[in-house]
Amino acid sequence: MTVAGVADHLAVSRDTVEALIRSADLVAVDVSPNYRDRRHRAAWRVSPANLETFLQARRNAAATPVTRPARRRPKGDVVEFV
Repeated sequence: MTVAGVADHLAVSRDTVEALIRSADLVAVDVSPNYRDRRHRAAWRVSPANLETFLQARRNAAATPVTRPARRRPKGDVVEFV
């Protein structure tokens, strides 16, 4: 799938998909002829299997609640208001 196809599938912008690829959250392959030249515009392709892996990881992360420890002031740290 192209970046535009993935963006349509996820209902996000192309920039968001490219950011996911750059951050390595979404695995993609650069199929442009000049892929070794850093100045070129990448032509990314995402396999359906990689897209499904990405979506499954997001579903699992969303299902797991985030627990944070309670913020507590250290004992003996007294604040006096005068």
